Amino acid sequence: MRVNPIIILLSASLSASVAGASVTFRDGDFAPGTWGLEASTLSGGGDVSDSQVVTGGSPGAALRVMQSVNSPVNSTIIALHRFGTTFDTRYDPTTYGEIGTIDFSLDYRLIQGCCDGQAVMIAIKQAQVVYVASYWVTRASGVWQRMSVRGLTQDDFTRVDGIEGHPNFLATAAPMRFGFVTSNSTTGGGYTTIADYDNFSVTANPPCKADYNHDGGIDGSDVEAFFADWEQGNGAADVNIDGGVDGSDIEAFFTIWSAGGC
Repeated sequence: MRVNPIIILLSASLSASVAGASVTFRDGDFAPGTWGLEASTLSGGGDVSDSQVVTGGSPGAALRVMQSVNSPVNSTIIALHRFGTTFDTRYDPTTYGEIGTIDFSLDYRLIQGCCDGQAVMIAIKQAQVVYVASYWVTRASGVWQRMSVRGLTQDDFTRVDGIEGHPNFLATAAPMRFGFVTSNSTTGGGYTTIADYDNFSVTANPPCKADYNHDGGIDGSDVEAFFADWEQGNGAADVNIDGGVDGSDIEAFFTIWSAGGC
């Protein structure tokens, strides 16, 4: 397989820099040299490239992705478009803190191709493994549309290679990069798709302390999980973040839990 590793973009902005606050990575300019392209294929494969187009975006510049699938049956292209090439453009949980949920949005439109166009998924790369969530297709309308999803947890992401596993959102986890994956496949007969992408945005939100067990709800199971950690002196039970696990954490936890939200 031949891959054109055109590395594109970043006129990025990163907001928030303290643990416990939401952190947002966004880009709408896609300047050359600030996005990375990593592509893999299955079976017959094909070619993929991406590059900045300076006009025609939503508005302004956009990232154009071209994928050409070869003709053998079951040929597949899977391409990771990775945001950022510097330490400042990755999320380091040891600096910014544990992630509770992730919000994601991206504008897209198909330029060339038919039917479902290109498949698109939000992506995380952590410790050299790529994880994806939330499957969309661009379809063939040619009109700018937005894919948007809120509240994704680590369990919503699965490995793109099909092996079982999820990313690690804990404060002790390895750094991660965000981006999106595009894909095309064929059951016979080669073809090419071209799509533009704009207004990339990912926000990593801190955990909701009331949802102690991170199951998406606030109920008695959170109380049980908290006390299990508290009795063991687990650092996760240091709800008031004073450096110790004691009676003041019980008071702090029930204040948050009784409020029923974050």
